[in-house]
Amino acid sequence: MNITAIQKPRTIWALLLTISLFITGCSEDDSTGINPPDLPPMASLLMDFDAFPAHPDAQTANIAVQTAQAINCDASYFSYAACNVATWNFLITVGLAIPVASFAESFNHTAVLQNDGTWIWSYDVIIGLTRYSVELHGKIVDANVNWNMYISKAGEYTDFNWYSGTSHLSGSHGTWTLMNTPSNPTPLLQIDWNYDKLTDTGDLKYTNVVPDGPENGGYIYYGSNNAVDYDAFYDIYNKGADDLIEIEWNRSLFNGRVRNLNHFGNLDWHYWDSNLQDSVAP
Repeated sequence: MNITAIQKPRTIWALLLTISLFITGCSEDDSTGINPPDLPPMASLLMDFDAFPAHPDAQTANIAVQTAQAINCDASYFSYAACNVATWNFLITVGLAIPVASFAESFNHTAVLQNDGTWIWSYDVIIGLTRYSVELHGKIVDANVNWNMYISKAGEYTDFNWYSGTSHLSGSHGTWTLMNTPSNPTPLLQIDWNYDKLTDTGDLKYTNVVPDGPENGGYIYYGSNNAVDYDAFYDIYNKGADDLIEIEWNRSLFNGRVRNLNHFGNLDWHYWDSNLQDSVAP
């Protein structure tokens, strides 16, 4: 018996089967292998004010602006730090309610690829009692994704480009530029962010970019890290007063420290303990 003669047909059929599977695989990849870019993390847009310890008089985990007004901000080192954080918290919570809520909802929807290579997440979101129609556009350009958020409100405005930005495909860093309102479509904030998915740490900076505004260049800068003593911080810069407030604290133990030349008259750190009471340096 000629074994070679038997093996040759088997070899040919195996080869044809391999080619067939390869072609089939390529066809499937061409039609279904294109995926939308990952959305930037929520932490790229919304600062984690919940990470800061609550004032003992506060009724919620986040110190409310009413509480900040009701308490004596000079009562303790922590009170002073908390009042300054609360001011920005109020501005962001109220001023960015629609942009933040519209972006948060995007994670619940699937993008559709357009002919020009743009991915569009299209959906409605209800904020308060009002319905908004939303389209988030994302387009891959080299190693980055260009983003544009269009928001419509029936009877008032259509496809207002409320914010735009760029993120790296890895989801590690990027920027956003937020406009003020549809009735005042001027730049409001620039957001710069970095995020480490493995450690769930990063930083986020809101910078005032209101054209010709007295606080243009002012900012609040938040970050988290794996430092032992103080693993989170806020830097708050008041441009009009040329005033920098630096705050550091431990997210688990709640103790921290603050320094500000204009308020304290020196650049020494001023400490609070885990009970948010004034203390000496540990």
